[in-house]
Amino acid sequence: KNKLLYMDTLNNYGSADKHTLAHEIGHHVHYQYNIFNREDQFQENMNPIFKNFYEELERFFSGKGNTPDENRELRSLDNTFINYYNEDGTTNEELVDAWTTIVRSNYLFQDSDLSGTEVSFFMTAIADTIAAVTKSKMGNGHSPSYFSTYEPYVISHGVDGDNLRHAEVFANTFSISTWNKDPEMKKFLDYLRKEFPILMKKIDDYNEKMMEHIRIQMGHQIEQQND
Repeated sequence: KNKLLYMDTLNNYGSADKHTLAHEIGHHVHYQYNIFNREDQFQENMNPIFKNFYEELERFFSGKGNTPDENRELRSLDNTFINYYNEDGTTNEELVDAWTTIVRSNYLFQDSDLSGTEVSFFMTAIADTIAAVTKSKMGNGHSPSYFSTYEPYVISHGVDGDNLRHAEVFANTFSISTWNKDPEMKKFLDYLRKEFPILMKKIDDYNEKMMEHIRIQMGHQIEQQND
């Protein structure tokens, strides 16, 4: 029988490790509960909660139909979670240095005991989500080649770049849903909600709906195990 891993167990880990573990659990969850089908990456078999969220992120980051406030926040996101890739997909070291400066200037690095690496983990959850949705035109994290030429994984799992982008968005936002459980991560979550209220409301609203869906699926799983 499958055993369920409850998120309270994350309290046994350090902040960055909690984020990493929650991210990987997120990948397990979207496979276990068939949030999107690996062979038919789009539309028919995609969970409607995730589908609506992903398409709304695509619309927002494309700028199409955005309000003036949305466009202002979009520019702020682009300046904060910078894209450090060249047009050919290689890494621009000068922009990586600029990203490091942004991480180390973040208030969380200045006002806590967290290292730059730990703060980078949290910031990358947002940056990587942006990169996945925009096909690496904005944000950073997984490289453009990860989503387009990750051949061994693509061949063995029957997925493509779109599916990998869906997977990273799900895993990142799943991790973000656990941040309230850690004091330092909660501080960063509050910072994000203050600085980027439009994006974070989209993420918070989605996470509330998706976590309720997962709780229902887990309840069904427990009932089946007890039968």
